[in-house]
Amino acid sequence: MEHILKSLFKTVRNHSKIKGKEIRKKVAPPKYDDTNQKLISQYNLEPSYSFTNGFSIKWRLKTEKNQHSFQGSINILPIEEVFGDWEEIVYFDFTEEHDRAKSFKIIDFFMPEACIGIFTDDENDNSLYYHDFEGEFYPLHLDMEGYINMLGLSYGTSGWQMAILIHQQGAFSKVIDDAFEKQMINLFPEFKLEEFIASYEEQRIEKGTVYKSPRE
Repeated sequence: MEHILKSLFKTVRNHSKIKGKEIRKKVAPPKYDDTNQKLISQYNLEPSYSFTNGFSIKWRLKTEKNQHSFQGSINILPIEEVFGDWEEIVYFDFTEEHDRAKSFKIIDFFMPEACIGIFTDDENDNSLYYHDFEGEFYPLHLDMEGYINMLGLSYGTSGWQMAILIHQQGAFSKVIDDAFEKQMINLFPEFKLEEFIASYEEQRIEKGTVYKSPRE
């Protein structure tokens, strides 16, 4: 895990095409109680959090004039924030008492409109979920180790999680896949989307089901 994160930081820092890069690593050791220790084990969080208690990477790819400026974003939160209260962000005072959304904890708050997190209400569910803040929670079928491995391949490039979700559902979105693939090829000419998906399949776990939060 540590070597993947170090390689990720180094590549973003040194890549000649990546501009406007910002890399922040939290070096303070994580603080969590005995209750959260069970969740740490369940979601395989310890390998990444033992190296750094959260980190963020933001970058953009400078392109020719009038072309879209591609970007990437990762924002792995400190463990204390992950296990904090997400009221008014994930759920609200009108959320039903038994709504599973109340147990959702954000791990990667990579953009204001979407995030990656875990549910803490099911000891048999160790998948991370993609949440769009519209009531939908989609399992990535990745634990934390698998997620970090995929970050190491995608560098947080915009659209990588959606490419996986589209692949999961057997659907095809040429707009999303083409944009993600084009961006990756700009960075790494040898990149192939099918190889990226194959790497995902090697990391994939079968836990997790789509959850839709009921809204009034």
